[in-house]
Amino acid sequence: MGATCPILHDTFEDRAIRDAALRELDLNLDSKLELQPRYLPRMPGAEAINRCKNTTSNENDFGQCISKAFLDQHQTQIACFSRLTSGERLSCFAQNANNQEFTALIGCLAGGRPTPDKVAACVTRSDVQTQVNQVRNCVGGSPSARSALGCLSDRIPQQQRQAAECLASSAGSSDTLRCFDSISPDVRRARLVADCFSMDAANAVIAQCVATQTGGPVQNVMACVSNPDKAAAILCAAGDNSTTRAINRVRQCASAGRDVSSVIASCTDGLLDPRTRQTASCVAEARGNRAEIAGCAAGAVLPPEAARIVGCATSSQGPTDFALCAAAPSMNEEWRIAAECAVQSGGEPLSFAGCTAGRLTIREFTKCLGGEIGKDCFGPNNTIVVGLNNAFRDITQGPGRNNEVVRAVQAIVDATGGGPNSFVRNPSQIWGGPNSVFNNPGQILGGDGSVFKDPGQVFDPRRWRF
Repeated sequence: MGATCPILHDTFEDRAIRDAALRELDLNLDSKLELQPRYLPRMPGAEAINRCKNTTSNENDFGQCISKAFLDQHQTQIACFSRLTSGERLSCFAQNANNQEFTALIGCLAGGRPTPDKVAACVTRSDVQTQVNQVRNCVGGSPSARSALGCLSDRIPQQQRQAAECLASSAGSSDTLRCFDSISPDVRRARLVADCFSMDAANAVIAQCVATQTGGPVQNVMACVSNPDKAAAILCAAGDNSTTRAINRVRQCASAGRDVSSVIASCTDGLLDPRTRQTASCVAEARGNRAEIAGCAAGAVLPPEAARIVGCATSSQGPTDFALCAAAPSMNEEWRIAAECAVQSGGEPLSFAGCTAGRLTIREFTKCLGGEIGKDCFGPNNTIVVGLNNAFRDITQGPGRNNEVVRAVQAIVDATGGGPNSFVRNPSQIWGGPNSVFNNPGQILGGDGSVFKDPGQVFDPRRWRF
């Protein structure tokens, strides 16, 4: 899928993109899952569809015509990434990005591979760069991960320092929960309650364990303990609050077998601040390699956005890859995604259209060749709506929780700690009410907010990756 679709990887940089996109929509990882018409792909209007219909005689030519209509909306990105050299491509991309800081960054790099040191020099003042070098030298000379983290300790809040040092030297993800005890008594209590549910014992024994930690009567927690959903049971017993959710998220990540670095980076929101999370994750991932530990200094010293950009230089495969990483999350998402698709497709119409809008959408367009818009294509029985309806009906009413799709979605919830309003625990929410795209599919073409009547709508295709 990665060859044709822009996706997010489990890295600090891509998580920053995810979090920024969620914040822009006033959402978080526990928000209800809904599909709304405004999130549908920006498509060619009815005029373009009819023009292709009237000027072509077969499905292949029609597909090429409608795919070119997708390109017409993104000619700037296509033109930039059709340039001969990487320098020309990046210069064009930066000048058209409408982001002065990004343009200045690309200009500062002045071609060549964007190394972390070079990027750090471009995004910081000289005095900050001096601090980076001092910390790096200290880290590079440290004999262990714990002592290396000591070089960074004055950059980490006091209440999180002990947890970070414990995490960086943790032998395995199963040990990570105990590292958070030092943050606060509430965190320790939530961890101890979660530990009760890890016991291989009768419900009465687990209930007694929970009651001991919470100080309440055993009978008050029996209903919680009997819940087969362990995540929901913990929230019930320890209290549905941000601390319990945070501990629950770490527990679920650790029990899923993720390595310590991944658990720290992806699952400790609400327990560690972003800088501590990035630094501790980086040190843990280095596994004692002092050269790699030295590379963690930037994350501890630089401002968060500068550290993210340096991270792009560390993880990117070249100048273009770096530019696309660095451009997010401040750049318009549709513009950036179109640029990614331009790079991946080389500007070939069908590949570009499939990347930006999805192959299912392109197939639906072909029905317009011999039919009427809104009736034969993109009507009440259109492939997209029917296909999604069938998929989600299978999840909500079909083979049950052993279905492969159900297990996949459950795994996502387990990894992110979704609460009682998450899709798996409340599947009916996916229909989105009487005016949702599922219950009223005709709205896709009708109304002032329609993607056809308002083609300027922005869509993030990663939300189609169920």
